[in-house]
Amino acid sequence: MPFVKLPNGMTAHVKVAKPRAHRCAGLVKCTDGNAVRCARSSAYQCDWPITGDKTCDAHLCAQHAAEVGPGVHYCQPHLARHRKALAPGGLFSRLGVES
Repeated sequence: MPFVKLPNGMTAHVKVAKPRAHRCAGLVKCTDGNAVRCARSSAYQCDWPITGDKTCDAHLCAQHAAEVGPGVHYCQPHLARHRKALAPGGLFSRLGVES
């Protein structure tokens, strides 16, 4: 544990906080029908583009991270939007973009 020398000549112990692990933002349905945060340790972040070079960045565990491409993961709400855009008659099919 680090110590700091104070101006009056005394020393003080400095408590260093451990960095907090990011927790999954995915939702888990309970038996009573309510949804709660998953809270597992995060291994991924959502790569859904928001604006410019920014992405959603929601923290996700392996169970809630949907891999849509090599190294590209989406959270559940953005995965639903992605699937809707790829569906026949969706945005990408109207634009002539192939997945």
